Amino acid sequence: MTFTLNTATPVARVDERFLSFTLDGHTFDGGDTMPFWAPDSRLTRVLAGALAPAYLRFGGNSHSTLLYNVTDGPMTPLPPLTPPEYQPPAPKTLMSKAQWMRILAFGDSANISILFALNDLLRRDGPSGASVWDSTAASELINATRSHPSVSWELANEPDLFHYAFNISDHSIFPVSPEQLVEDHERLRELLGPRGFVAGPDVANSGYSGGRRYWREFWGNVSRSSRRLHSSGRETSPLLNAATWHHYYGNGKTATTADTHSARVLDSFITSQQAMATALRDASAEAHDAAPPIWLGETSSFYGGGAVNISDRFGAGFTWLDKLGAAARLNVSVVCRQAWMGGSYSLIHYTSFVPLPDYWASVLHKRLVGVDVIDVEGSLDPGREV
Repeated sequence: MTFTLNTATPVARVDERFLSFTLDGHTFDGGDTMPFWAPDSRLTRVLAGALAPAYLRFGGNSHSTLLYNVTDGPMTPLPPLTPPEYQPPAPKTLMSKAQWMRILAFGDSANISILFALNDLLRRDGPSGASVWDSTAASELINATRSHPSVSWELANEPDLFHYAFNISDHSIFPVSPEQLVEDHERLRELLGPRGFVAGPDVANSGYSGGRRYWREFWGNVSRSSRRLHSSGRETSPLLNAATWHHYYGNGKTATTADTHSARVLDSFITSQQAMATALRDASAEAHDAAPPIWLGETSSFYGGGAVNISDRFGAGFTWLDKLGAAARLNVSVVCRQAWMGGSYSLIHYTSFVPLPDYWASVLHKRLVGVDVIDVEGSLDPGREV
């Protein structure tokens, strides 16, 4: 067996936090100490520290019904939107000030950078009829975080699938349009100032009529926003610093062990990433701007919590390690693994806190793999096999 490596010049360079991880779902359960993932415990900090430096992304579907209150008083509920606007789901979970302070302390202690997804479905009536993001709670949260400039932000999770959150049967409808989400990001940039780091829009997939359509329209509107601001003579920072989308190889309910090492299944990430990169590059060229780096803001083997008795076994390592290699070769800067805990695709078992196989693969990757990417001949060819 022969491998041909071109070591003369790296073909890409990834972020030092290339391999990162996520938390979703039960993060804020159980009160201020958050016992589900126990951020104060020495075990959690040692296990996470072995993957440092990294981002820990707090996001997912649960953040579309998340409210955060870092003030000392109650929050005023938002009134319903005026018809015919679609009504967003009401908040179900509250993140307290004490929980947020624990999250920041965890990041400091473990050399982990916090990436937090704000809830774009906190909405109010806008002046032009369309709803706008209500940034009241986010403003308080951002102000409480000024002493932690390493915290990065997202706004919205999988906006191409918001029809599920709004209970809309017509899946061609985007209840928060790409144009409106760009306007919401303009408000976020105002809150953060020029130095704040923003990643987005975190579309769910690269499907042509869903995630890729939303992605293309979103970045087209970002380009128009950039041209408008440039023409007005205003000095601006990029609206977003990283372009994020989510990738899974398929449905955890129907996945098989054979899927974990099928070249056809594994190659689907390569073609999807290439399509998303092309769409982003074309949209950015319209504004004569450099395209922001692409991140996999959430990814794992199979969606829906993973595949039972597959995603948490050694066989699933093929999907994880292949994706890490292919993503680096395709110039993806950061890969956020779903999830640290929760579901069959966990890195850490969510009741015993025992590390699972992909955790150890991740630790080895951190220790053995650098940030410069070298080309391996044929590494992106369809039907790759060893």
